[in-house]
Amino acid sequence: FIAIFIYMAAAGEAQMTSMAEAARHLEATAAMETKIAAIDRAATVKEAIDLLLATSQDVFPVVDQTGRLHGLLERNDIIAALQTNAADAPIAPFARPAPPTIREHETVGAALQHLNAGDPVGVVDAQGRLIGLLTRQSLAEVMMIREMRPDWRFGRDAAAPSQVA
Repeated sequence: FIAIFIYMAAAGEAQMTSMAEAARHLEATAAMETKIAAIDRAATVKEAIDLLLATSQDVFPVVDQTGRLHGLLERNDIIAALQTNAADAPIAPFARPAPPTIREHETVGAALQHLNAGDPVGVVDAQGRLIGLLTRQSLAEVMMIREMRPDWRFGRDAAAPSQVA
């Protein structure tokens, strides 16, 4: 049992080291989720519920009119707002603080500490507008593709318009 435990710990450490090394060279735009629905900071509980039902997302960035990130709403936050407020009440008070952000041309290595803790990381453009989210899942998918096909070129162009809605 001790040998199995040591083997599993060593394998986990090797995987973390491998991921950290790969993340040092991977641009955030290659690993971020871009097709995400965002909730306007001025939205109501009803609008948040409508968006929750229209997507399969569990986490929604809260942005202002200029696209700057102001917080996150998780599914449970939206449900809590529904339970205690009228449909036309503002949703913003239920938002969690904004997650850390990195610039679009930074590497994922700059966000790895937060990702390892399970926190999403916002990716922002030069004007500070949200253009995507880095999550553990999005990074794991990119790493899986890179492992299977090291020659794979991701078709994302940082200069392309954002899909964040």
